[in-house]
Amino acid sequence: VLAAKVVVALIVALFAVVVAAIAAAFGNVFAGLASDTTVWNVNAVELLGFYAMQALGILMGLTFGALLLSSPAAIVVYFAWAFVLPTIFAVASVFIDWFGDLLPWIDFATAQMPLFDGGWTGEKWAQLVVSGTIWLIIPFVVGARRVLRSEIK
Repeated sequence: VLAAKVVVALIVALFAVVVAAIAAAFGNVFAGLASDTTVWNVNAVELLGFYAMQALGILMGLTFGALLLSSPAAIVVYFAWAFVLPTIFAVASVFIDWFGDLLPWIDFATAQMPLFDGGWTGEKWAQLVVSGTIWLIIPFVVGARRVLRSEIK
């Protein structure tokens, strides 16, 4: 069941990207009509990065749900993780010099930015793997263990 949820999450992320791409294409056409210029400059790598960001976000929600065994609690924690924690990290990186260097290694949102804007290096991949392990892999393994050991309701 847990594997099926992961597969469905990845399909939902793909559907979200397709819908967003269609909406963006319509928006681009309408903006082109208003300004007489239409620019089509999104390539497959950028779409793949956008899909990866969507998939990781949905998998984070799934992870919090499995970890907490409560959908309402998972929603609250997800929004705190997505909006509150990055703000705290950003403020800390302004006031603590060394924290700015540590930030992409521990903040999953910061580590995902190259998925959206490119600029991949070996260090960026390592940051994504390390922060993904902290925020996605370890909590998912713990959550999966909780799901497998919980009473069926």
